[in-house]
Amino acid sequence: MFGRNYLRNHLLSAIAGGIALVAAAMLLMSGVYALQLVGGALAAALVIFWLVLPFIDAHSMERHIKANPAQLKNEAIGKSVTVHGSFRLIGEVSAGHVYLNGEKWNCRCTFLYFPRDGEVLRVQARDGLTLIVVPQSDED
Repeated sequence: MFGRNYLRNHLLSAIAGGIALVAAAMLLMSGVYALQLVGGALAAALVIFWLVLPFIDAHSMERHIKANPAQLKNEAIGKSVTVHGSFRLIGEVSAGHVYLNGEKWNCRCTFLYFPRDGEVLRVQARDGLTLIVVPQSDED
């Protein structure tokens, strides 16, 4: 969800805010009353900005998702995964772990199938953080 541009923009915002906060502190500590007022106003504006920024970001992300509903699709479905370790029987299904894009996922087969370590499976569906997998040659 958080891309490189999102993090870069927030890093730049934090650096600029830190510089402005130091400037506001220097103005507050000056002996000139007018500069102290400016420094106080700047410090107050920074605090308000930092408190409101998360709400602006949340609204922006929500609006982006509503405008691009295709991003809510699960990109894992149909991809090939590699079995890690052995599967075991849990209830009426076999379950184990697979690697997808370098990440280890929980997975299960909806029927009794015990793939070997390193075997390639295909993702059929996703249930929360669990992938539903089938053998690569299975075309249902």
